[in-house]
Amino acid sequence: MEVYLQLVTDFPEIIEMDINPLMVMPEGEGVVAVDVRMGIGSSC
Repeated sequence: MEVYLQLVTDFPEIIEMDINPLMVMPEGEGVVAVDVRMGIGSSC
């Protein structure tokens, strides 16, 4: 999840993110985003 947090921090133009489904892997293996849709807007 840290990657997604860094992504929206680095790109404030991302105004929404829909991750569905988000697969939680076994402990220590992280997560997998199967499908992601992002809304892009102004960075005002």
